[in-house]
Amino acid sequence: MIIVIFILGAVLGSYSACTVIRYSQKLPVITARSQCLFCGNMLKWWHLIPLVSFFLLKGKCWYCEKKLLLAYPIIEFLNSILLLLLYNHYGFSSNFFYYLVIYQFLFISVIIDYYTYTLLDRITFFLILYSLILGGILGEISFISLVGSLITGGLGLALFVYFLYVRKKYALGLGDVKLLFLLGLLIHVSEIPYLFLYSSLAGIFYYIIMYKNKKFLEEDYAIPFGPFLFLGLVLVNLL
Repeated sequence: MIIVIFILGAVLGSYSACTVIRYSQKLPVITARSQCLFCGNMLKWWHLIPLVSFFLLKGKCWYCEKKLLLAYPIIEFLNSILLLLLYNHYGFSSNFFYYLVIYQFLFISVIIDYYTYTLLDRITFFLILYSLILGGILGEISFISLVGSLITGGLGLALFVYFLYVRKKYALGLGDVKLLFLLGLLIHVSEIPYLFLYSSLAGIFYYIIMYKNKKFLEEDYAIPFGPFLFLGLVLVNLL
């Protein structure tokens, strides 16, 4: 079963990577056939096998031999690990499929945030409604969950206002605030401090590693916080 879950994760990860790249390139996400981003040639089925094709093609396009984006196998592998963590935590149950939808859409959203500095409201609002409705039916959402959502979202909004109007810096985006309202629904109130702690530490660690990059020295350079909030959620909920 573990192998099946891993393969499923890679397949969904392949779609996630395709969605992210197409969105960042302003290409149609659903209707367009897969093609090389450089030469435009349509890809064959064996060019699209998750994880495998990248290594079979030696990381290059079959047609123009330009280097393929390393993001593809990385996203596919990380998504496989994510599904294994979900399976390990919930087993093959209704809760597994419930959280699979949440984590899959969140994964796509935060990767888009990483590349474009944008957390899509359509995904965040969809997941909030999805969690409230289906989570309520499954017993995963309670009154305490709503309190947690107000606390995380309220703290995020307070930080947004503080940095924007007191420190005169754009340190936290409204997309992050909306995401925090969602994350508050998915964790217990007692886990909120750990969510902020893990997310902040991950962001600081990323900053330290990337500090030598010249654009990090620019005053207006920003770090997308969505991926680190998602990592904090995974650490709190699944590990």
